[in-house]
Order: sequence, then structure tokens, then C-alpha cells
Amino acid sequence: MRAITSYEMKNSPFIKDRMMAGTPPHYLHSYFYLLDLKRYGIEVKDPLDIRNWVADYFQYALDEDVYGRKDYYLQSIEDVHRFILNRKGDCEDVAIVQASIGYTQGNNRIRLALGYLGDKSEVFPNHAYCLYDYGIKNNEPMLQLMEATGDSIINELPLLEECERYHTLISCNALGNYWLHGLWENL
Repeated sequence: MRAITSYEMKNSPFIKDRMMAGTPPHYLHSYFYLLDLKRYGIEVKDPLDIRNWVADYFQYALDEDVYGRKDYYLQSIEDVHRFILNRKGDCEDVAIVQASIGYTQGNNRIRLALGYLGDKSEVFPNHAYCLYDYGIKNNEPMLQLMEATGDSIINELPLLEECERYHTLISCNALGNYWLHGLWENL
């Protein structure tokens, strides 16, 4: 995995296309929102607690069932607040709320990630989730998976490298730093 330079961001349509997400497209880092956590009684701060609160609080539902259209990303703070009240959404809704809770509390080590879940032969983004960057080992970030689309409560965040079905393609933090992963990191 490597960080993307500003030159690459400005001059590579391949990379720029992968930083965009949603309908209409926005840069991935623009999906971190400052939330009014007191309004909803959200007091979780630790990445594990954020993940477990979201997994317990929200019910997974496809965007077409909730918003009437496929692959709808929350486009504004108002969308996020409606999602919190509705309590139903799909992977990007859950990931955006997780990332926004951490961002609101000043945690810039939580990343939004786009990748694919499943067989390695499927090399197209089909999943959004959060990662927690909890340090460096051998000059590489140690990343933990904050997947919260299920309703299971866990005792510790798993290491991303041990989650064989998750293939991260790109991730970013709220500060606008991007990282290429997996198949794209050598481009």
C-alpha cells in the first residue's frame, strides 16, 4: 500500500476516477461529516465501540428499498441525520456514519475504504467499509477492519490482512489523504 502524491491525484484520470464515489460523484474524503452526536446520544469514541454501536443500531437494507434508487451515497449532513433516524441502509451508509462519528470526535485515523468483498476474480468495487489505522509496523500501516453491516458484536477489531474476503482498493481519511491498496498500488 502506498500514499498517493498530489501530482498523481491531479494528473492521473485512473486514480481520480477511483477517488470519486456516490451519486453525484464526490471525492471520497468529502463523505466525512461533522455530526451533532449529543442529538442522538452517541457517546462512543473507541473505534471498536463505534463499530459495535453502528452494528447494533442499524439494520442492513439495500438502497433501492430505502431510497428508491441503487447505490445512493449520503450526500449531505441532512442525509446522514435522516439515515440515523431511519436506522436502515447499506454498506456505504454505515461506513459514512462510522467515519463521521470518528471524525466528529477528532479521530483522523479512521478511513473510508472502497473495495470488493468476495472472490479475487471480481475486481470491481462492490463494498464500502471503514478501516482503523492503529500504527506502523515494518514501514506499513497496521489496519483493522471496522465492518459493521452485520449485527454481531465483537470483542476486537480484526486485522485487515487476516480478512481474506476483503480486498481494499482505495482508502482515505478525513484530512484528504488517500492510499492505494492491492491491485492498484503499483500503478
